[in-house]
Amino acid sequence: MVSLSHVAGDVAEAVLYFEDRDSAVKKLRRKFKRFIEAGGGNCEKLKDDNGNMYFDESEVPLIKTILTQLAEDNGFAGKFIKKNGQVDYLNDVHNLIQEVIDTMENDGYEENEIKANVNTLDRLFQLSFRSEIENCHKLVDGIALNLMPYPYTYQMIFVQRFTEFLKKEFALTVTEAIFNTGELGEFLQKAKELGEIDDVSDLYGDKDDEIASEYRQRDASVVEFLMMHPEIRDYVEAKVGVTIDKIWKLDSD
Repeated sequence: MVSLSHVAGDVAEAVLYFEDRDSAVKKLRRKFKRFIEAGGGNCEKLKDDNGNMYFDESEVPLIKTILTQLAEDNGFAGKFIKKNGQVDYLNDVHNLIQEVIDTMENDGYEENEIKANVNTLDRLFQLSFRSEIENCHKLVDGIALNLMPYPYTYQMIFVQRFTEFLKKEFALTVTEAIFNTGELGEFLQKAKELGEIDDVSDLYGDKDDEIASEYRQRDASVVEFLMMHPEIRDYVEAKVGVTIDKIWKLDSD
């Protein structure tokens, strides 16, 4: 494990060499905290009992890239804190990942290590998923352009038919989301009541396992989804018989 201060020290020596090292490290730590908070995170959760933040060796290239961008006030991280999380998401995240790749290549990491890091970043920022959503928007715009040579009446008939198709898909996904979320909550609560687990995350095993990480991310998204939709949250709580904070640990802050 490598401490944030250690990585910040390396970045300070390389980028902020003209500043006092200790002051530069403290500044980078503050900026890193702002970066995490701009994304809705909380640095306190990353700290150990002594108040220090440590990262796995494989995560160092990412932390180093973020700290370098924060030191230089540019790139994804620099824009992220300046605009409080409001950035040109896809392009900026893509550039961040490319910088991580470049950093790892320059530091002599193996290809499989680089790929693993990129896959982690892709899941973390949901880059592939967001890219596909953007492609869907582009395809809809393309369909509209393809209708230009047709009479207005035909355009309306096609668009109305297409809209009905999307409405059906929307209704289907909403129904499935409600059902699956309720089933998940019920399963997890029963597992806790039977004493099979103390915490939901206990189901997923090793914290460093990629699949376990994906399921933990899924749980975080489920909680966010329920908080965004009070009516679905009410349904899940009624089905399970407890409030969702009894199923998933919700942050009090």
